[in-house]
Amino acid sequence: AMSYYNAYGYILCSMILFLFCYVQLQKYKIKIDWVLLLKKGSIISIIVLIGIGWWFIRSYIIYDGDFLGLRIRDEYAEIYAIDSLKPSIHETFYNQGYSIWYMLRHSNFIVLTSKSFIAMFGNMAVGVYDWIYYGYLVLIVIGLLGMFIPQKNRSYLTRLNDKQVILLHFNMFLCMIIPNVLNIWAAYSYDYQPQGRYSLPMLVSLMYFVSIGIHKVINRFVKKEKIRQPILF
Repeated sequence: AMSYYNAYGYILCSMILFLFCYVQLQKYKIKIDWVLLLKKGSIISIIVLIGIGWWFIRSYIIYDGDFLGLRIRDEYAEIYAIDSLKPSIHETFYNQGYSIWYMLRHSNFIVLTSKSFIAMFGNMAVGVYDWIYYGYLVLIVIGLLGMFIPQKNRSYLTRLNDKQVILLHFNMFLCMIIPNVLNIWAAYSYDYQPQGRYSLPMLVSLMYFVSIGIHKVINRFVKKEKIRQPILF
């Protein structure tokens, strides 16, 4: 909660997963285990508030109610930033009247964000060999496509039932989408920075899907056990 706001998708999705652990649909009626929900929820909330609450209380007090620090960021930028970066005169795609689609089509946002998500150094001036970018792209695409390969017997998350896995995958998918949506919106409306680091919060979910997908691909297309097992290992 004290990191980039792009990581807030994990907070939202963790709350959804937690709530659905104690909410069940039985005979078209919603049943909620309030005892465990409130008991465990209270413990988690206390631990979280002890860890981070002081920061937001501090911000609320010294920044006149701006507990997230977003308004004061703009105020200080207006005072201390160089002229070209002052919010009042800083040009963005938004205040120039362009659409998000226009930014994505007519700028280098997608290319630079994708490359720097993998590796770019020296103030976004030094990249790596093209084959490394293409290699990661192929790996990710194969893994994501592999997720759609049907399995008779699921070889992952075997302790969960199908509905629980669907819920988990839905939240993992949200954890991939939310950071990128926030990254695109920030570049469009506030400060154009096509940098993959702002999309890094999706890394855990992305690699989760990619690893399962590759596992499915290998099991489907590599038939010989002696070859398949060393590859999977």
